[in-house]
Amino acid sequence: MQEKANSAMKQFVLLFVLLIITWFSLSFSITQSEAIAAVISSVVVASLFREFSFERNDNLDAPHIRTFEAFKFALFFIKAEIESHLAVARAVITGNINPAVVCLKTNAKALSSKTLLSDAITLTPGTLTVDVGKSLYIHHLDSGKKGSENKFSKLAEKIFG
Repeated sequence: MQEKANSAMKQFVLLFVLLIITWFSLSFSITQSEAIAAVISSVVVASLFREFSFERNDNLDAPHIRTFEAFKFALFFIKAEIESHLAVARAVITGNINPAVVCLKTNAKALSSKTLLSDAITLTPGTLTVDVGKSLYIHHLDSGKKGSENKFSKLAEKIFG
């Protein structure tokens, strides 16, 4: 029982530190009121999610998550997000828009992989996941450009095994 309490406390501290770092890296200002809000928000969120773990637990129905692959996915998503924002801005300014719906065949079998994949595609500007099944149907703002969906698909498959 003591081991489980220690593990939960470690998870809480780790999550709290990650949330504080994220807060300050995104806020661009460090004032006293900002620091208080960051600490309170981080304590609340870390308290709610301290039982969340990236470790495999066969007693749960939760999917196994590969942390390093999830980190690579997040970095790739940030890069794709920035590139997409620039491409959409360019398309709006030039008026060069050629929309189309394309089919993305994926080898992802886990529902978690397909959910992560479709969410990442939908969150990227200029794209929208229209249907999810054995294949994903994606609406592109510019059908002439090859998207990064295939790389998203491969990374999502690696995260959940």
